[in-house]
Amino acid sequence: FDVVEEQNIGPQLYSPADIGLTKVKALRKNLAAVTGEMINIGDKWIDEKSKEDIEKHDILILGLDTIKARKDIFKIVETLTKPMWFIDGRMEANEIQVFSFVPSSDSNRNYLATLFDEKEATPIACSMRSVVYNCLFIAGLITDIVAHIANEDPVPYLLEADLKNLELYGGLISAN
Repeated sequence: FDVVEEQNIGPQLYSPADIGLTKVKALRKNLAAVTGEMINIGDKWIDEKSKEDIEKHDILILGLDTIKARKDIFKIVETLTKPMWFIDGRMEANEIQVFSFVPSSDSNRNYLATLFDEKEATPIACSMRSVVYNCLFIAGLITDIVAHIANEDPVPYLLEADLKNLELYGGLISAN
């Protein structure tokens, strides 16, 4: 339900024509223009009633602005009976984190420890959070992780990138 605003134009690869559209509708329009493919989008909140919809998929990718939203969705994911890959991409200015795992008791505990209280977050204006190359970098990492999952190759639990200092960290786990 997030809407494209002027400050989203540079950092999030939207155009001025997208202002006022929901971000998912603008994304669908822009991907169709570039690839010719039309993606399906949902225009409803994810809540406990969404559990059946979520379980239809093998991979859930989060692209959220708040820790609260991550906590709310992960509460649902923890109750799923079908194993699925969970990918959470996070970014602030030049720092990126991507968590990738199939929820289990150990991975859940590790992931939940990263969901800090939002009062601890450093407030940053939306337009200062990133620039377009950061978004493309994190999108590339997430796309590569999905390719690794599809090919049953090892997948990193956590990738971290410091784009200011050109550093990338991460370890691998088995996709099986």
